[in-house]
Amino acid sequence: MNTPHRLGQTAIVVGASTAGLLSARVLSEYYDEVIILERDHAEDLAMTSLRPRKGIPQSRHIHILLSGGEMAISDLLPGFADDLVAAGAQTGNFAYTIRWRLSGHWYPQFKSDLAQYVQSRPVIDQIVTRKVLAIPNIRVVSGVKVKDYLLDSSATRVTHVEAQNEEGDITHYDADFVIDAGGRGALYPRWLKDSPYGAPPEHLIGFDLAYSTCTFDRDPAIDHTWLLTALYPHIPDELRGGVVCCIENNQYLVTLYGYHGDHPPTDEAGFKEFAKSLPSPEIYDSIKDLAPKGDIIRHKFIGSLRRHYERMPRTPQNIVAIGDAMCSLNPAFAQGISGVALEVKAMQGVLADHAQGHISQAALPKKIYHALSRVIDVPWDISRDECFKYPHTTGNRSILYAPQTWVKDHIMRSNDPDVLNQFFRVVHLVDSPFSLLQPRILAKLFRFTQHKQISNEDTAIVASR
Repeated sequence: MNTPHRLGQTAIVVGASTAGLLSARVLSEYYDEVIILERDHAEDLAMTSLRPRKGIPQSRHIHILLSGGEMAISDLLPGFADDLVAAGAQTGNFAYTIRWRLSGHWYPQFKSDLAQYVQSRPVIDQIVTRKVLAIPNIRVVSGVKVKDYLLDSSATRVTHVEAQNEEGDITHYDADFVIDAGGRGALYPRWLKDSPYGAPPEHLIGFDLAYSTCTFDRDPAIDHTWLLTALYPHIPDELRGGVVCCIENNQYLVTLYGYHGDHPPTDEAGFKEFAKSLPSPEIYDSIKDLAPKGDIIRHKFIGSLRRHYERMPRTPQNIVAIGDAMCSLNPAFAQGISGVALEVKAMQGVLADHAQGHISQAALPKKIYHALSRVIDVPWDISRDECFKYPHTTGNRSILYAPQTWVKDHIMRSNDPDVLNQFFRVVHLVDSPFSLLQPRILAKLFRFTQHKQISNEDTAIVASR
């Protein structure tokens, strides 16, 4: 592919995750060939059915596609949203067709400016995989495990990626540029630790989360006015939460979760009892008379992990970690896929500047990491601050924790559609959190706070009589 912006002959992507596939799509603009090295077998990658992939262990669980993520993927892969609908995704208006209990109260339903697509994770994986692998200069080598990154004599660049197949055969792949999208357990951070560069600084926020998921057939004759019901725990008083989605093929997909060791069981009776124990009955009422389809699957997640590559003095000039290899977010906040898509879009912008000669090769990784970090800051801050309301959560709080939490708590308690629409746009990773500081939003928050304060004072006077 000879273009004015050509950056090299071969780019290597480690892992056919969402991060890896979308990264390959971007790299295909700048390299003659993009090779994806993936542990899953070719038949799994073919995605001929909606069977969850072995290499995506969380694919059986609920994955809510935020608007910011949908728009980013649609920009990278035109027609993505239409393909979701064709595959059976349910669509609606976020604030009107989503029932959401947060901070101990239900949000009012109103017409927002955010579209919502609701489907199982394999629907997303199937569409993204097929679209990316249809690009002529992208190919996959399946059934291999990446074992090492080989440096040049100056230890400044990776020249080859070493991979091993199931028979034990070793192959060295030439590499002009490398993306490690191998997930939280990716090779690159471990490789750095044993290299002259050293390991990146890490920040772990521990909250001992586990979630269990099951699918149920639902009666197609039931005409739902909602597509998704989310019961978030009122932190710190509640540990348990859950979500039920209406997905393709007239099914309910239900995920129940609990923090700090209060984990949902994986047997039917225990699963339903856990649902019944939630602070509102909507999820339990949806499934109490239904039988599960298949096993109830549980996944444990000790905490959010962020690796600060952007803080390293130096890294090899032609390899970058992305996705969960850089930041693994709390899955209860549904930010993973959308955050990854926005990371890839940020990387695309930096590569475009590099291709036009505005960024040197030596500075490229640092520029990419700073761009990725700016994307990650928003979902990281949103989920981190909520988790620190639990006294047993471990890790380092932001020095701005108190004021940020005060502002967010007042926003989350609002019932004003204008305030909530802007809040939802931030949660959906469409707008910056600074958009909540617009004068009209602050004025409405101030009036709401004053009204609540007067109401509380009146209640206290009545109670004292």
